Amino acid sequence: MRSIRDVTNRLARYCTFGLLASSLHAQVTIQNPQHLEIPEQRAQVLHNIVCRVVAEEFHMRESNVQGPVTVVLGERQEHIVADEFNGVYTIYLEHWDETTFASSDVRLTILRMAFRNHSEQMAREVIRRVDLLFPLSADRLRTTSKHGPLAPPNQAGNFVSAPSTGRTRKQ
Repeated sequence: MRSIRDVTNRLARYCTFGLLASSLHAQVTIQNPQHLEIPEQRAQVLHNIVCRVVAEEFHMRESNVQGPVTVVLGERQEHIVADEFNGVYTIYLEHWDETTFASSDVRLTILRMAFRNHSEQMAREVIRRVDLLFPLSADRLRTTSKHGPLAPPNQAGNFVSAPSTGRTRKQ
């Protein structure tokens, strides 16, 4: 029979291993040209926990919010940049500050989650609502379906199809 101490030690090892393993895939890249002090492993664990907390808060799977983040140290102007189309999320810090990192990472993680899971749905909803306000005429629908995208209206106010490039899109 195992003692409580053995079980506790084994549990502690599993937890430590789990945190280390999960921090390895957390994907925090650090750019530190001035060689400022930063606890890299702690930053990895913080990012992993940020992803977990955001997922729990929004009732999502953790895999839907996880992704890489880059920390750039030595920047005068602290800010974040989210390039959703290229999947690049960057936190610019003057020096390592755990609170600033965590709050910035939360913001970027929420942006990543929203873009991955809701941007197309929201764009369709925007178009649907605009179409309710400005319905398409039957003539415009026929022109669109026969000749491709529409160009702006001509001087008479009629829509004309955009010139063809001769290329076709594969779907």
